[in-house]
Amino acid sequence: MSSDSPGKPDFGPEDGDQASRHDLDTVMELLADRRRRYVLYYLQEEGSADVAELAEQLARWEGERSEKHRQRITTELYHKHLPKMGEQGIVEVGDEVQFVDLTPPLEEYLDLAAKQERPL
Repeated sequence: MSSDSPGKPDFGPEDGDQASRHDLDTVMELLADRRRRYVLYYLQEEGSADVAELAEQLARWEGERSEKHRQRITTELYHKHLPKMGEQGIVEVGDEVQFVDLTPPLEEYLDLAAKQERPL
C-alpha cells in the first residue's frame, strides 16, 4: 500500500484510467463463464462456426452428447453468451458465428485459461 493513499493498492489503473479498468472487467466477465471460454477456444482455432456446430462441440467437451443437452446449450448460446460476446465485439453473429477480434488482454488471458483447462 502507498503511504500517501491508505487503503488503495499501488497497482492497477489510476482513477482517470476508466478505459483500462473497464477492459479488464470486461475480459474477466467474458472469461468467467466456462461455455464462453469454450466458444472462444473453438473459434480461436476455427475462425467461424454455426451455432449447431458450437453446441455439438461444447456438448462433446462437457461429456454430455444427448439431444436435450445440445438444445439447452444452443438456447444458452443464442440468448446469453453470443449476445454478450457480440456486444463486446468479440464475435459477430449472423448465419455463422464469426470470430471478430481478440483484444490483447483477452487473448493473453484466454491462452492462460486454455493451458489450465483446454478441452480435448
